[in-house]
Amino acid sequence: MVGEVRTFAHFFRQVEIDNPRSGEKGMLRDDEHKLLAPNHLELEEPDLCLDKMGFQILKTYGDVWNDEFRSLRNLVHQLHSLDRVTIAALDWKPDICIFVRPDLMYWNSFEKVLGKAVKAPDRTAFIPSWQHWLGLNDRFSLCIGTDAIRAYGARQNRALLFAQDASGLHAERLLRHALEQAEVNVRRFNVRASRVRSDGQILREDFRDARLVFPRTEKFLKRVGRRVAQRSLFR
Repeated sequence: MVGEVRTFAHFFRQVEIDNPRSGEKGMLRDDEHKLLAPNHLELEEPDLCLDKMGFQILKTYGDVWNDEFRSLRNLVHQLHSLDRVTIAALDWKPDICIFVRPDLMYWNSFEKVLGKAVKAPDRTAFIPSWQHWLGLNDRFSLCIGTDAIRAYGARQNRALLFAQDASGLHAERLLRHALEQAEVNVRRFNVRASRVRSDGQILREDFRDARLVFPRTEKFLKRVGRRVAQRSLFR
């Protein structure tokens, strides 16, 4: 036990799934959130967040996944859900916030990284070391201090301007941009998790360290990040 723990959750009232990109199609149970027994729970109808996030404007910057904006729509919902749960969590004033997705099978314990997190300074984010896709892995994270928690969880506030500058909204690159703009210190950790589809299928993942898979991208991304930041400052 490392301290008082509370669970905050936000879900959409989704009764079916039809995702050609992942091959998922079928009905969904509407009570699975009860398995978490969260201290704070928000349930929301899907699509209400699209106008708030400027979905139609985001579409004008390009379809990064080339799937008729289905993945972009899903990302907008993800970012909105993160924002809602972050607002609720920050109201409790936590020292550390663990952002996790319930549709993942976690293969490792968080105990080791939690030991590091309790000793880490504020404005630190622990990010999985694998699958950065020219950004940072956005599957789950441990964030220390209010600034890091807000930068990670409320990054939807940077989405429109970033998409305009980067010619499209990409999940991992937006996360990297948001943490860099907030001057959050990023540390990698090697907890692994696999996506679980709606039919129970567990996907194979590439858990290689992204810095070893793409060793030349670190300097490139820093240059690109600075250019995006500079353009944003002078708008």
